[in-house]
Amino acid sequence: MLSSLCLFVFVLCGYGQDEGALIKKERFEFGKSLFFMAGPEFHFGKKADYTGGYTLKAGYVKRVNRIITLGPVLGFSRFAFQPSYSNSYKNGNEKGNNIFQVNDEDDALFLYYVFVVNMRGGNLNQFNLGLNTRINFIPYEADKKVSVYGMIEPFLLVSNRSKVTATTDVWSVQDFPFEDPKEWDPDSKELYEELGPNSPSRSHWANKTELTGGINVGLGIEISLPTHWKLYVQPALRYTLPITHINTTRYPALSVEGYKNPKYPFAKESFSSIGILFGIAHNF
Repeated sequence: MLSSLCLFVFVLCGYGQDEGALIKKERFEFGKSLFFMAGPEFHFGKKADYTGGYTLKAGYVKRVNRIITLGPVLGFSRFAFQPSYSNSYKNGNEKGNNIFQVNDEDDALFLYYVFVVNMRGGNLNQFNLGLNTRINFIPYEADKKVSVYGMIEPFLLVSNRSKVTATTDVWSVQDFPFEDPKEWDPDSKELYEELGPNSPSRSHWANKTELTGGINVGLGIEISLPTHWKLYVQPALRYTLPITHINTTRYPALSVEGYKNPKYPFAKESFSSIGILFGIAHNF
């Protein structure tokens, strides 16, 4: 048995010498990529006092087969709080609210005292680590110039909300404060208080960081360029699990309970956006 095994190894070595060294070939030539993407994001879904933002991404992917490409990706997204979205004092058609009312029933003049809250801060800065999976609709071919793929990217998310401060004015309004605030007597306006994380019952206005997760789902177009470069266009839906952000629609207009609510002006809800990213990649 041993002698037969030695003879087999000797013959194999001799065959290898005659044919030359064996060369292991890559399954896919230039099947790895480093990429960078950037583009705008537009918040939608549940009401919140935010509008557009932007996303930056960088990652590494490797082609697994003619259909699937996957790899890790790092991302950063930013959404700025939009005071105009909650400024119902200046525009009664805004979706949010910054007007709160209290009635002084003992006041002989039957005045209404109305708080107008002007907030600042509350921006969302989000960092995520995800697994980028691309699925080609048509099997990959090296000489194809344009291809279309679906994209699924689950991710872990660290969301940081900057601290919130505010200036609250109080107005003494006669009759009905439901009328146009622009008609309120400017002489009745007074500074009521400055608010911030150090104010009573406002410690939750401080900078806050949360760990959560989410998923990106979208489509992509890949355009091959000379010398192993590629361009990408990728519209995608972005969904996160609940995070804390400003949502003044949760606190009814002309209600003093909203202003005094210990959770005001925040809501902890999912945060969705739709964006379109443009990118470039180098294959090697």
